[in-house]
Amino acid sequence: MLSPKQLGRLRRAVGGRPCLSVYVASGGTDPAAQGAWSRRLQNAVREERNRIQEDRPEDVDSFDRGWKLLEQRLPAGTGALGSPGWAGFAIGERVLHDTELRADVGTSVRWSEGPILTPYVRALSRVHTIVLVLVDARRARVFRRVDGRVIELDDRSVEVEEVEPDGPGMMKAARSTSGVRGETRRDAARRALSVATERLVRSVAKSLETLSEGASALVLGGIERVASAVYEALPESLHGSVQHRPDLEISMSIAEIEAAMGSVLEQTVRRWEGDVLRSWGEDGRSRGLSLAGWNSAIRALDEGAVERLLLSTRLIEDHPDDAETLVSRVLDGAGDAVELTGEAGQRLDVEGGGIGVCLRFAPSMESA
Repeated sequence: MLSPKQLGRLRRAVGGRPCLSVYVASGGTDPAAQGAWSRRLQNAVREERNRIQEDRPEDVDSFDRGWKLLEQRLPAGTGALGSPGWAGFAIGERVLHDTELRADVGTSVRWSEGPILTPYVRALSRVHTIVLVLVDARRARVFRRVDGRVIELDDRSVEVEEVEPDGPGMMKAARSTSGVRGETRRDAARRALSVATERLVRSVAKSLETLSEGASALVLGGIERVASAVYEALPESLHGSVQHRPDLEISMSIAEIEAAMGSVLEQTVRRWEGDVLRSWGEDGRSRGLSLAGWNSAIRALDEGAVERLLLSTRLIEDHPDDAETLVSRVLDGAGDAVELTGEAGQRLDVEGGGIGVCLRFAPSMESA
């Protein structure tokens, strides 16, 4: 998937030329419904072609060529799409970009001046990769959840140094480098386990510096004291993304973890959207770097002042053309755009009519 800045470059490369934008939803993982995406897509293609024949008949041949190119990039017949969604853009005799989408944003086909990018922005806003770590004193398991699937990335254990008794309840100091004269066997075993656990904690924390790159949340579960030790060993830059879940046990199966991850994802989305809303709301207003509503957004876009555009789900669905205008303009200016759903989206509806902008600088008031 392209980043917002790459989407902006795509828009600028196309300019105002006619472009075919196709989005496909897989329809879920139900095997009985896997072929339905193709039927929905064919219906959408037929409807858009009929509209072009009526409104712009001179464009029908270009539309047909573009669709033929994009159709070749999709699975043949009614085969499984293989991802939650797909997007493709064609202009003239070439495909500009096609990719699997890691979120379902529906099926649509549009022939327009320039690419339609609001669904792509919605897909980017809905992708939340989660890394889960389950630990006990001897073992660590690392999982990644993306596209609704949980994949186990690592399962490591540490060896604990064995201790040998020297008579009842004692160990031989001379037979073990970790021994302490007069130490009971139980104390020595506990200390050996503690040393092994510390080694495990350090290795897991080091691995997470790489494994958690690009993740929206890092979830720590298993034995709470060990999970807390992993947290303390992490770089401070990762602390803000951590969720503690001591209810998740290291012995859980993949199916059990997938079931538990639903609540983790919900909490992750709420936290991320809350942070976005705060950066626009209280934080942005206190610095004079946020505006709300259509007129203010257009004024700020005219001056190149918009760093990030916030749109509510309701605004996007009720006013798709207005949403596309705003998304296109912010991407043209190398800015970012995000969709806010649920409670955050509702607050944006109330406070900004579904539209908010975070600013690079305060625009002038001349065009207000």
